[in-house]
Amino acid sequence: LEVADKRCFMFKSEGIGAKHALMKGLYKAKLQKSTTRIIGDRTCFRCEKQTDDLIPAGLNRDYQVILSQAPLNGLFCPSCLEELLGRPISGLIW
Repeated sequence: LEVADKRCFMFKSEGIGAKHALMKGLYKAKLQKSTTRIIGDRTCFRCEKQTDDLIPAGLNRDYQVILSQAPLNGLFCPSCLEELLGRPISGLIW
């Protein structure tokens, strides 16, 4: 990710989707009309499907998705994220 103002991304992740620091930063950058650009492919970390519909999520050291601050992060398509969580993501991400 290239950003014009890195200060937009000074958040802690508190979950997945809109609660993740990446989404908070992108939202703040949009509000401030600061430019952002994704570098590289928009690919799900699990199934490797290329899509613009990716959801950021935190992972523990065993690569399990967790709904709080995490040491690792990944971008997942909705279907993979639902499989990893073992439940629907509706209501969890936005």
